[in-house]
Order: sequence, then C-alpha cells, then structure tokens
Amino acid sequence: GSFPVRFPAPVLKETHHLIQTAGAEPLQLAALPAAELADSGRSSVQLEMSANPLLHLASAMDFVLSYPYGCTEQTSSGLLPWIFHSRLVPFSPTMQDISPQEVSKVITDAVEKLFRRQQEDGGLGYWSDSRESCLWASAHAALVFTLAEENGIPLPEEKMKALRHYLTSRTEEEWEKLSVYSRYAIGRACNKEEIITAALRDALANTPQHHVGWWQHRAETDIRFIAALRRNPTERHTAFLNWMRSRGHDYRHMTTWQSGWMLVALGEYLRLDPAQAASATVQLQDGTQMTLGNGITRYTPPAAAKLRELPTVITTTQGTAYLNVKFRALPNRTEYPGVTEKGLQVTRVYEVKDAEGNWKPATEFRVGDVVRVTLTCAKAAPELEYFVLEDYLPACMEAINPNVPGQAAGLEQTEHPWSHWFDHKEYLPDRVRGFCTRWGGRDLLNMSYYARVKRAGTSTAPPAEAQLMYEPQTYGLSPNTSIISR
Repeated sequence: GSFPVRFPAPVLKETHHLIQTAGAEPLQLAALPAAELADSGRSSVQLEMSANPLLHLASAMDFVLSYPYGCTEQTSSGLLPWIFHSRLVPFSPTMQDISPQEVSKVITDAVEKLFRRQQEDGGLGYWSDSRESCLWASAHAALVFTLAEENGIPLPEEKMKALRHYLTSRTEEEWEKLSVYSRYAIGRACNKEEIITAALRDALANTPQHHVGWWQHRAETDIRFIAALRRNPTERHTAFLNWMRSRGHDYRHMTTWQSGWMLVALGEYLRLDPAQAASATVQLQDGTQMTLGNGITRYTPPAAAKLRELPTVITTTQGTAYLNVKFRALPNRTEYPGVTEKGLQVTRVYEVKDAEGNWKPATEFRVGDVVRVTLTCAKAAPELEYFVLEDYLPACMEAINPNVPGQAAGLEQTEHPWSHWFDHKEYLPDRVRGFCTRWGGRDLLNMSYYARVKRAGTSTAPPAEAQLMYEPQTYGLSPNTSIISR
C-alpha cells in the first residue's frame, strides 16, 4: 500500500513580487532571500515573469486555492479565482488544465457548500457545524457572491435575498462594531451607495476601530486601492501599479483574508479595465534575451549550493517586467525543541496501555496498538482569535475518527477531553485539527485523540503546529518525535 510521507520539519518558503523597468538596476537574486533560506543547502528558486501586472496576483490565487481549512471566509475567498477565471487562468497552473464545465462545477459546489451554512436569520455560520450566524463572514461571502453575479454566475435568488436581508437588518445595530471591510462588503452586496461611500471615507481617514482585530487591516492597501478606483477611474492603471508596488514581497505570513481582499480589489479593477496586449524583454546574466507577453514565462535559474550563491542576474531591456521570485528551502535542522518565542508553546505525548491497562508514555509500539495522543498548548497573550492546532501523525499511524461508526468501537473517552474553547474539529487519516474562534483567559488548551499503529518501521512525527489563521506569525511548534513500530 501507499501512505503519505512528509519532511519532519516545516518547509521554508518566500515569495518576492518585483517590478522592473527598462534601464533600472539589474536584479541580483542572491540578495533577496532571508538568511534562514539563503543558508539552506537544500533549496530551489523559480522565476515567473510577464509583461502583464496581473502576474502579481498569482500568489494570492495559489494561496486561496490550496489553503487547507474551510471556514466561510476561507471557502468564499477560494471562489474568487474561479469567478475571474477567464482573466487569471494564464497565471495559475492549478486552473489551466480545468475545462469550463469543471470550473462551473467548482463554483456550484462551493456556493452550495456555503449556503448549507445558512441559518434561520439568513446569515451564514462560520463553520459547517455552526449554529449561529457570523456577521463579518456573512458580509465577506455576500461580497464574493455579488462579484459572482456581476460576472454572470447564477445564484439561488431566495437564499441571496435572505442573506441580504440579514445584512441590512444587522448593519444599523452593529454599525460601530463593523470594520470598514465589512461595511464596504455589505454596501456592495446590498447595493447601498451611502454605505460604500462611508466605508471608503473611513478607510482613507484611518478612523480608529479599536474593536476590530488588527489582522483585518492587512487588507488596508486593498480597500485604499478600491477607493482610488472610485475616486478617479481614468487613472486606474497608475493606481494599479501603485497598489502592486505597495505590496513589495510576502514571506510565509499570508492569510486567506489578505489574499481574498487582493482578489476583491482586483475584481473592482477588472470591471473598469479591458484586457490589453503588452510586451517586455529581459536579459539573463549569460546574455540570453527572453521576450515576455500577456501570459506567464517560467524560468528555473542554474542550481547553486546555497541560495546566497545564486549567480542569476535579471535586467529588463525593454518595457516593464513583472516578476515573482519563489524560494523554497528545507531547513538545516529537523529537531525542534518547541518554539515559544512566537507566542505559543505546544507539547505532545504519545501513550499506550501497559499490561495492567494503564496509559504510559511511549515512543515504541506494535502494529495494531491503539495510541492516545495528547497535545497541550499555552499562550502568552490573554486572548486569541481564530486559532488552529494541527497535528500530523507519523507515517506508521492513522487517526481514529470517533464520528465514524466502528472506528472507535470499544474505546473509552480520552482522559483529557478537548478544551471547551474548541468549536470545530476535523479528523483526517494523517492528521487531526482543532479550531477555536476565541481562546480567552489563562487556560491551557488540551486536545486528545486516538490513533492506531498500521505499519512497522521507524518514522518521525513532524511538529504539531499551533497558529492563528489570520495572524500566522503567531505560532508554536512541538518537538518532533522519533517513533518505532514493530
């Protein structure tokens, strides 16, 4: 049989979005990556180049298309690349091999998935098993649905009517608590020009919103770009280039919220700007000339022992070139003692029953053993929002899903049950996830589940990772663990 094998430590990734005009200083690739990537002896780099500035949205597309979780915001943000499929498909390998019929099915399935979360009041729950509406996530989904309608995608009328009624009925009573992003989304979804105008005015004025999570303000440049488009649509291309330059590069801390709002802003731009032909020419260090057009040109530079030793130099000789430089590296170390300086601390224990029936910590097992996995997470901040704890199992084990009849037959409830802060759980064969919309107080979080040893051999359990979905720079890693099964 086959089973998934992962590198036993987090893979390092970094992407730089660059604009280079003819006559500008040559680009030295070796100067771009951060030290922890530049020093890795196991790394790669890929260049994506185009004369079309839409290239710079490729990373946002790829991110929302591949994001593994599925809350309402994440699912609706993942719809955006498909809504703008005809304009964005040249820049997304994920979408290039998919037929128009398959695109239509992807959209239909996502819309149906989201509307299965519709509550009695018309709003959408944050998770598939939520029992109440989430106002900001409902507003975000409604904005995405509105963009879909404007691009000729049919949506269920009665469900949209109920969603819009929910938003308008809640807007007045919740106005002071709504972020400028939710206000704009509601204005667009409900065709309320006065709400749109007020939202953009407050965004440009930097009106304080102390009750709004700071992670939402990662989309500040996007809503300012939307305001610039509405203020002076004839200067839309200049506004677009300024918007792209303001983003510079992104490291490993992208979120679906940030990427989704980039695509929302792009949608507002595409409403005003028809497709145009463009060309540019770049020259490599060996004198090779490459002509760029509206599509994407990929180039893999010559290999180097380390990224800091890359010899590649890029010079634009004609026009304006848009570049994505993507670095990927395996860290030099694979032993993680647990990261605490990033705001979260995670510990993990594997246990098996001894001859007397008592659970004992262990790292050696036999095929067929039931293993109890217990994770504990501590935090530095008094309160956190939108938290996820994800634990990948070693290749010799598979998680037991208590919700599947037969899998957990005969197993007792775990001694340390899931903390009450968890409001959504997912059991997959190779990993288990827990989500908290809010984690308050000084409580430790406990997450405990069973796994079964399926294969013999030696394997490494990658670090369990705790992270804030919308503030991914706040994270923690457990120590990885060597596991032997016989």
